[in-house]
Parts: sequence; C-alpha cells; structure tokens
Amino acid sequence: MTEFARKGLLLDFGGVISVTLFERHALSEQALGLPAGTLNWRGPFDPEGDRLWADMLADRIAERDYWSRRASEVGRLCGEDWDMLTLIRRTCGPDANRHSPTGGDAHYPAREGCRKTRRYPLQ
Repeated sequence: MTEFARKGLLLDFGGVISVTLFERHALSEQALGLPAGTLNWRGPFDPEGDRLWADMLADRIAERDYWSRRASEVGRLCGEDWDMLTLIRRTCGPDANRHSPTGGDAHYPAREGCRKTRRYPLQ
C-alpha cells in the first residue's frame, strides 16, 4: 500500500450549514434593488430550469465558469462588471452564511443517541 502525506483538510459544507446563493435570491434582489424574480436561476434546486447548471453537470463548463457567468450577469443587471467575489460581497450580509433558527426547538422522539436540537429552514 502506498503511503500519502496529508498536507491539509478540505471541508465542503456549502448548503448544509451555510445558506447558498440560490436560497438568497429574494434577499439579494432586495439588497441590489432588483425586481422580485429577477434572479431566476436555481441551480441544484431546479436543474432542468437552469441550463447553465445543466451544462456544468454535463461537464460542458466548469463550476468556476458557472459562477463566473452568474456573477457577470448579476453585475450587468447592476450596471457593473462583477466577478464571483464581488457577487458574494454584494449579495451576502454579515449573517448570510448561516441558516437562521426558526426560534423554536424541534422536538424529536426520545431514543438512545438522539437529543433535542434546533431546526434550520431553507430560506
């Protein structure tokens, strides 16, 4: 067996504990002064309705290209030239990366290994 030296750890938690840009469309539109429904691409939430996402899934474009194009589209709607970093900075507030608690505790049947937890809804 070949030994590999571990040099780092990459964690991908997008959408699990963080809010995706797709889930933030309404808030992003409001923050940017765009009409409701302007950002209608939904990526994994509607792959059939998002041709660019489908192209990414079919390996016709890279994920980086997907986000570069979406950033450029949104920037043009605002009369600016945007990259992905600008898209994130302009559409996400200070708490944008965390799902918001509903305010109430979710109660689950008591059984060994389970505990009471909070429920975090999709936005």
